[in-house]
Amino acid sequence: MASDKPSPFVADELFASSRPLVNLWFKHCLDPAAPMLRMQLAWLESVNDAIQFEAEFLTACADTSGKLANCLTNPATLQNPTQLSECYQQAVDQVTNAHMTRLTRATEFSREFRERLWEEI
Repeated sequence: MASDKPSPFVADELFASSRPLVNLWFKHCLDPAAPMLRMQLAWLESVNDAIQFEAEFLTACADTSGKLANCLTNPATLQNPTQLSECYQQAVDQVTNAHMTRLTRATEFSREFRERLWEEI
């Protein structure tokens, strides 16, 4: 009993003969989308940078929190107000420096994002 379905080999031959036309159509079909894709890539790179900056700040806060916890669990530090004050001051300084770095990067971030977009436009 013969099958009414075309042989897969015939379909392969038909596709092989039309492959140059399909490739040409596919190339020109995606041309208008390329600028938008590049702009979206620039935006995603900027978002990635922002997330990295925030992760660095949170890492600095976690490190400072760990150091402060060590100071507060040390009985010798708790009995000496000078050492406890120094521990608090170091924690405040570290968080302040991390936050100032974060703010500096945030101000640069806006400029870098605009530059990335203009490069793509």
